[in-house]
Amino acid sequence: EGLFKIQKSHNKEFGGFIYDELPSDIKESILNYNISFEIIKLKDDGKIYEMFARLNTNNVALNKQELRNAQFWGEFKVFVLRKTSDFKNIFIDKKIFKDKDLSRMADVEFMNSLVIHLIDGIITDSNPKTDSYYKKFDKEFETNEIIEERLNRIFFIIEDIFYNNLFNTKIFYRKNYFWTLFATLNHQLFGSLDNDIPRNANFDDSSINANIQAFVSKLSLFESEFLNYEYSTEDIVSQKIVDFDKFHRTRTTSKDERKIRINILSEYLV
Repeated sequence: EGLFKIQKSHNKEFGGFIYDELPSDIKESILNYNISFEIIKLKDDGKIYEMFARLNTNNVALNKQELRNAQFWGEFKVFVLRKTSDFKNIFIDKKIFKDKDLSRMADVEFMNSLVIHLIDGIITDSNPKTDSYYKKFDKEFETNEIIEERLNRIFFIIEDIFYNNLFNTKIFYRKNYFWTLFATLNHQLFGSLDNDIPRNANFDDSSINANIQAFVSKLSLFESEFLNYEYSTEDIVSQKIVDFDKFHRTRTTSKDERKIRINILSEYLV
C-alpha cells in the first residue's frame, strides 16, 4: 500500500522508493531473503510470557546508548553508527576505549557528541539532549552530507597527527582530550565556533595539509608543557595549563568548561 519508504541512510540508490517502485530484481531479492523464526505451539499464554521474560532478563541493565539503539531506527542513528564503524580502528588502535566499553557502545555514545558538536557547536551534553537529536533527525537528517564531509576531514587530520612519527601523545588518546582536539580542529579548519576563539590561518582547511608538521610541533610542545605540570611538584605553572587539566577532570561535558579548553589549546596553536 506504499506505507513504507526505504530510507536514504539505509540505501542511497533506492532511498525514498516504496516496494512497488523498485526494480524487479531487487523485489525478487527481498522476497527471497531468509528470515529466521521459531514457531511456538504452546496454547498457554502464561507459559509464552514466562518464556519471553526469561529471554529478556539480563543481569546487566542496558545503558542509555543501548536503549537509544533499540528505540530509534532512523537517519540520525544510522549515520552515527556508520561513522563510528568508519573510524572504529582509531578508537581500537589508540586504545581510546577499552574492549568492554566498545561492547557497550561507548564509541557510539562518543560519536554522538562529536556529531552534535558539528551541528550546533559547543553545547552541554546530557542524555535528554542527545535523545532530542535522535528524535529530531529520525525521519530526515538534511545536513548529513555537510556534517559527514567535515567529520571525515577532521578525523583524517587526527589520523595524520596520531600516526606522525614525531608525535607520541600521552593525553590526546584520552576520551575527553580527544574531544577537545576534535573541536579545536573543527574551529581551526572551518571557523565554526565563536569569533573570540583564536585561529591560525596556517591551519585552516586550505592550508593545514601543507602545515601539518607545524601543527604537530605546536601540539607536541603544548603536551610537553602540560605533562611537566601533570608529573611535577613545582608550584610555578601557567594558570591556563592548570585550567586545561582541571576542566578535563570536572564538568567535562559542560558548555562553559568545554569552551575554556578549546580556547586554551587554540591559543597555543596560534
